[in-house]
Amino acid sequence: RHAKKLSICSGRVQTLGVMTLTPVYHLLVVDDDSLIIDSLRLLLPKHWKLTAVKTTKLLAEILSGPQLFHGAFVDMHLSGNEKPAEGPGVILSLAARHPFTEIVAMSGDLSLPLMEQCLANGAQKFLAKPLTSDEVIATLEKIEALWMMRQLESRGHQAAYHWVGSSSASEELKKKMASFRGEAA
Repeated sequence: RHAKKLSICSGRVQTLGVMTLTPVYHLLVVDDDSLIIDSLRLLLPKHWKLTAVKTTKLLAEILSGPQLFHGAFVDMHLSGNEKPAEGPGVILSLAARHPFTEIVAMSGDLSLPLMEQCLANGAQKFLAKPLTSDEVIATLEKIEALWMMRQLESRGHQAAYHWVGSSSASEELKKKMASFRGEAA
């Protein structure tokens, strides 16, 4: 017997007959390279949904919509030109519009000023291209861990622990704890 899946607005999947809740995460990828987008699409676990954007014009349309993105991978050079890098501006607008989205900058341009600008504009991490499957999966797992910790308060009746606090220091601690996901003790 096969159960049919239904998506519901809460970002969860409900299976008919048996109620199982599996989180669904949304990843925004901003890159003009189709090969990167296709590779990420193949690497993503089934509970991740990918939205790909190749231009800043399309990104403005996406960001004006109601979609919540749990994570975003943003390339630094979107027009094929080496100078100027459009990515830091994209990161700045994405961080302003979606402050809880975990933003990952990515580029083959490993200049220190570019990396520093990305982090100053709101990126939590900088990945060097070419990306490896291990670093992509590890990054996604850490994003999942952070979102699970953020949702402890909303699932207080189901969880054994209740997170207290929502200050910037509290958020930093959640991020630090999530960064340990998948690392040996």
